[in-house]
Amino acid sequence: MQESINPRNVKNFKTRVILFIILIGLGFLLDRLLKYIIETRLPTEELFIIPRLLSVFLHQNHGMAFGISIPMWLIISLGIIILGLLGFCMIYSLIAKRTDWFYPMALIFTGGLSNLADRILYSYTVDYFYLHPYSFFNLADLMIFCGCIIALTHYWRKKQHGD
Repeated sequence: MQESINPRNVKNFKTRVILFIILIGLGFLLDRLLKYIIETRLPTEELFIIPRLLSVFLHQNHGMAFGISIPMWLIISLGIIILGLLGFCMIYSLIAKRTDWFYPMALIFTGGLSNLADRILYSYTVDYFYLHPYSFFNLADLMIFCGCIIALTHYWRKKQHGD
């Protein structure tokens, strides 16, 4: 016997899918807009946000995080595979109504998608924040970092409570 489909569940699922598309779209567009503004409108000199600590400065990152050098074809291939897996996990979390995992994955996915777009279009990522004297990063990197921190915090809390 086939179970009937509850229209309320269908509506809630559609709402989650729409939220998913909006969240990823806004994050992606904001990072792309910032990268465009930085590349086309930023003066050539460094603009300090917090003196001697954080500044805005255009940097073309041809490697990976922490200066790791990997061939571009491998970075792009791994990026596509990882984004595909994340996309699958996000869809599963929506279907399973596990939005506690959805949001951190959406942040990671959005940041990864924007950086992957840079690598495909330019063969580098457009970084524009400089944390003195450590590294350059962009909004996409912040989304990835925050998504990872949220996911790890969630995992540790669930593990602590035996869930």
